[in-house]
Amino acid sequence: MLNVLLTCINYNSYKELNKFLESVEQAYHATKKINLLVCIADNSSNKEAVTLDKYSFDCQYFPFDNVGYFGGATGVFDRLPNMHKYDYVIISNVDLEVDQEIFKNLSPNMDDKLAWISPSILSSFENRDKGLGLSHRPSKLKLILLAIMFRFPWLLYLVENTIYKRKTIVQKKYDRDKIIYSGHGSFIILTNIFFHTYPNWHYPMFLFCEELFLGELIRRKGLKVIYNPSLKIYDSEHVSTSQMPSKFSCKCQYDSISFILRTFYN
Repeated sequence: MLNVLLTCINYNSYKELNKFLESVEQAYHATKKINLLVCIADNSSNKEAVTLDKYSFDCQYFPFDNVGYFGGATGVFDRLPNMHKYDYVIISNVDLEVDQEIFKNLSPNMDDKLAWISPSILSSFENRDKGLGLSHRPSKLKLILLAIMFRFPWLLYLVENTIYKRKTIVQKKYDRDKIIYSGHGSFIILTNIFFHTYPNWHYPMFLFCEELFLGELIRRKGLKVIYNPSLKIYDSEHVSTSQMPSKFSCKCQYDSISFILRTFYN
């Protein structure tokens, strides 16, 4: 029987949190062939009561000051004993719903190089599958240009309202696993191989570029990231990040890209 830890990070999004947990409950009932622990990392500024005893799976609540996305996740990990016992550790936003078959489709057997599984993350708003993430490592030049864009918010505004508006996203569809550089950060499935390789990892940035950070850690050790379209997530679109002031969001983006450049591209 698989042992699965799902840590979801909430920021003032209790309606979405309840909807997310209801979808997890349905998926859990569809299999029950897993030991599931769900942990809520609550970064909310105005905390509300969360009812845990209505769910069939084990559920724990961890209130934090706002420590960021991975800060909330690793804050939970640091407080749990025996992290090594989990076959899969999931880090998730709450503005999502999981497909009823997701736990059924988690394999008990995995490649001994597999560190991260990126599910199909279906966005009705963007009309694309965000789970495909990045096929290849972004170039240093691309990251520098992105950093410049976020360093000057007026430039970001200009790009978003000209080039991006005319950009058409065309995606190839895959019906089988595909090796990629990194997945999407809204729903991350890490394997026990990742945690055996990096048992005490921490991401020092508040928000953004988590995918690049994990992609680089995995790349350094010659491990794999796999996109798996049989695992499906339905995306409700940036509920937490949309609450951030735009200047603060741009600063977080700039700081995180700069960290990635300093740490991995020298």
